[in-house]
Amino acid sequence: MDLSVDGWMASDADDAWSLMMRGVAAFHHKHDFAGNNGHDMGYRIALTVEELGELAAAITKAKPIEEVAEEMAEEVGLEYGKAMAETLEPSSTHRSFQGALHAIADALSAHGFAARAEHADEDEELQIVAEHCPFGDAVVEHPVICAVDRGIVKGMLAHMIGSTPGADTASSLAQGDDVCVTHVSL
Repeated sequence: MDLSVDGWMASDADDAWSLMMRGVAAFHHKHDFAGNNGHDMGYRIALTVEELGELAAAITKAKPIEEVAEEMAEEVGLEYGKAMAETLEPSSTHRSFQGALHAIADALSAHGFAARAEHADEDEELQIVAEHCPFGDAVVEHPVICAVDRGIVKGMLAHMIGSTPGADTASSLAQGDDVCVTHVSL
């Protein structure tokens, strides 16, 4: 069987797996993932399965729901950040830590964050400062969204420099601060 998007769409198999795959293929075809810098369907499914495994692991740790939600949101952001970094020019990967942060700030700005990379005032630690949140008022009601942003930064850095950095949210619009600040360290 042809495992491409077109192959799944042409399939007439009616088992549960084939029906699901045909639905995923139709979604990929509808949004022209192949023509719009999307990933091949097999890769996207493998990525989703990996994310689901991480989410299931977080749920089974018997932690408070708020903590589990934050872990899950950061994990989703981490995987999304890795996928975002893969779409950058090859010269954008495996660069210096500081250069990678500037590339990440540019990518976040392209997604509506109005971000910049800079040194923290108190030491040589680097940080991403975002003056706008594309999620609007939703972050005030659901501040766990900030964990997705933190995960995106970690995921992009992991892909670009080859190791997963530490990152913490120092301030956020959701907490009433003027800007969102993510401190990043190796």
